[in-house]
Order: sequence, then C-alpha cells, then structure tokens
Amino acid sequence: MQLHPDLSFCRIGDEFVFLSLAQDRYFTLGHALGEAFSAALEGSADEHAEDRLKQRGIVLAGGTGPISACPADLPKQSLLDQARAPTRVSQILSLSWAFTRTRSRLRREGLAGPAATLAAARRSVADPDGDAPLAASVGAYDRLCLLRGAHDLCLPHSLALATMLARLGYDAEVVLAVQLRPFAAHCWVECHRHLVNDRFDRVRSYTPIRRL
Repeated sequence: MQLHPDLSFCRIGDEFVFLSLAQDRYFTLGHALGEAFSAALEGSADEHAEDRLKQRGIVLAGGTGPISACPADLPKQSLLDQARAPTRVSQILSLSWAFTRTRSRLRREGLAGPAATLAAARRSVADPDGDAPLAASVGAYDRLCLLRGAHDLCLPHSLALATMLARLGYDAEVVLAVQLRPFAAHCWVECHRHLVNDRFDRVRSYTPIRRL
C-alpha cells in the first residue's frame, strides 16, 4: 500500500489535511476515514480500512515504503533579514515578467503546470555561481513587492522566484502549508535552509503539506 502519488498530507493535532496537486484542492478526512488512515500509517490497518482508503483514492495497492507526512521542520532564518545585494532593474523586470506569466498559468492550469516547470528547471542546470545571484534575486523580489504588492500573491510569487533560482542552479523549493480553525493556506520559498521570501514570525503558525 502506498499514498496516491498525486497526494501529500500533513497532520495537525488529530486531523489529517491533504493536498491534491492535480485537482488543486485541499481536503480533510472524516472521523472514521481518519482513523483508518492513522492505522495505515502505523501499519495496523485491517483489510476493510485499506479498502475504504483505496475507494477514496487516498492509497494505492502495492508499494513497500512507509507513508509519510510532508517534512514539517521550518528554518528560522530569513534572507530578507540579511544585507541586500545590488539589484539591477533588469532583474526586477525579469522577475516581474516571470510572476505575471506564472499567475496567468495558475489561472489556466492550476498548480500542476507551474510545479512541473519548477521541477524541470531544477533538473536542467549546473551548480550556482556563489551566493551573489541568490542575494540579488532576494533583493529583486523585495523591490518587486514594494512596486506591485504581495497581499494574497504568495503562490505566484513563490513559484516564479523558485523557478528563477532553480535556473540559476540553486536548490530552491516552494513550501505549501496550511493551518486550521480557521483554515488558511500559505506558501514560501526555502533555499540553503533559509526562508527566502518570508519571515519566521509569518510562517510559524503553518504546517507544511507539500514541498515542490
């Protein structure tokens, strides 16, 4: 038995929250199905519980590895708190254009398309040329937010920035996270175990559910 490859999940208290990448939606399990999934995590699910999880498309038959929640550790240091590197106007314009394209693709394709572009960018480049391009990209992001705002734009901002960093050779990832009561979703970029475009006080109340 294995987790459906389209799904990722986190555990907040006694509740499981899932993200379907293909359907671009979050969902939770009811009490009975949640107990069945908890038993599956512990390796103690009976045949009836496994069948219910398979019918809901939560798990698939086969697979020998453990079913694991998204790693939840959060870096406490942010590159936004470090000294800014010189940033060229061309870098701000390039990131702005990437943000505009990404936002448009999210409307047309949902999360899966830009996520695939990020994965491809991560596979296609060599090692980065030191930390200067990373610092300059952080500076470009900071200035872009001052010019265009950042409210409710964390997803296109993070995908565009992480893809740009991946093409520069950095192992940057977008962290999708949630909180409950009230439900809210947020995301940010991490690189070199640092927050790139957010601060710890902002992300600490969220639990990562998927790392792209």
